[in-house]
Amino acid sequence: MAGFPFSESDGVQYDGPTSGYQIQIADVEAGHWLISEKPEDFRQAVVKFLGSQ
Repeated sequence: MAGFPFSESDGVQYDGPTSGYQIQIADVEAGHWLISEKPEDFRQAVVKFLGSQ
């Protein structure tokens, strides 16, 4: 299986049951403490996500 979230899977595919979840990935250039390091970027990503719901 591929690594999260961007590596190639080399053709390996999971054919079992899956959930109906859908995800959106926001790439914010920060370390572990995202909210402290980039609060405005975090806020914008959350507002964008909530606006799409």
